[in-house]
Amino acid sequence: IVGLRPDGHAHVWNEAAARLYGVTAEEAMGVDYVERFVVPEGRDAVRADIARVLGGTPTRDFENEIVTAAGVRRRLLWNVTRITGADGAPVGIVAMGVDITERS
Repeated sequence: IVGLRPDGHAHVWNEAAARLYGVTAEEAMGVDYVERFVVPEGRDAVRADIARVLGGTPTRDFENEIVTAAGVRRRLLWNVTRITGADGAPVGIVAMGVDITERS
């Protein structure tokens, strides 16, 4: 599970994410997720998906490649939901990913 603020910076990073990415929660906090972890050729699609989710359309079964701290590419399948504040304005997204690299 990864949580991002509207600016794309990490604010939630669970233990499974730490193991997969090779980065602790402390190291991930405040990092621009797309720039740091999404492969360059996939960044525009991921940014567009984040914008859609922040606009109110949840994502189901979105696939993209990430790169771990060790430089290993992994393919993930994501379900992403917007998080709103008390006033209804988006305060971020929560993304639940599954590593499907071995399926490819």
